[in-house]
Amino acid sequence: MAPVKASAEFSARAEEVPAMVEFVAGEADRAGVGERRLAHLRIAVEEIALNICDHAYNGGVGKLGIAVDGDAARFVTELFDDGPAFDPAAAPAPDLDASIGDRRVGGLGVFLVQRLMDEFRYRRERARNIVTLVVLDGTGGERA
Repeated sequence: MAPVKASAEFSARAEEVPAMVEFVAGEADRAGVGERRLAHLRIAVEEIALNICDHAYNGGVGKLGIAVDGDAARFVTELFDDGPAFDPAAAPAPDLDASIGDRRVGGLGVFLVQRLMDEFRYRRERARNIVTLVVLDGTGGERA
């Protein structure tokens, strides 16, 4: 398949998340990303996009940009917003041994994304939060 490079901007609202996921999934499919990795990417994009929609603009509505670049061997997705600095990669890992009633609320989604993606990074650049998700061909799925 051919390499792809595309970008789109969305309103950072939860009802826009399915369109965001479909944008990324469509480009990843065109790039030749395998079915299993594509499913992982869909989960990761949905989780990160929902977190941005829920938290980046403190109840207001802003923009959520998505850029994709790559091919079947290495597909990169970046999600960016202009909200206050927040590094999801620095969030504490959930206590998976604690009972449901004793667990801290939140954190499981980011934990899952970290497990599903081959690379998961955050950076702050020009007052913008940028989350980078990378899937590589041949890894077969979840990282241990």
